[in-house]
Amino acid sequence: MGALKILFPHPIDILVSKISRGEEKDFEAFEEVIARTGHPSEEELADSLIRAVHLYRPGFDESAPGDPITNTRLLWRRLFGRDIDVRNEIIAAASR
Repeated sequence: MGALKILFPHPIDILVSKISRGEEKDFEAFEEVIARTGHPSEEELADSLIRAVHLYRPGFDESAPGDPITNTRLLWRRLFGRDIDVRNEIIAAASR
C-alpha cells in the first residue's frame, strides 16, 4: 500500500496570497490571525513577501485582481502603523 502525504499550507502563505485582491475581508483575516497567534510579525511578513515576490510582477490580464503594491502599503499601515517602500523593502530585497 502506498503512503498518503497530506500537505497543509502555512497560514501566513494563505494570507500572503490575499495581498493581490486586497479586499476588506482579506485585511481582516490578517488582523484575526495576528490577534490569535501574534504572527506574522513585521519581519515575518516581509520575509514571506520577499519569497513571494512574483505577486508584484505586472499582470498581462485585464481581469487581474487589484494592485499588490498599493494593497501591501495599505495593509502595512493598518497592521504595523507605518508605511513600507514595497519596491525597496520587498521587490529589490528579493534580488539581493
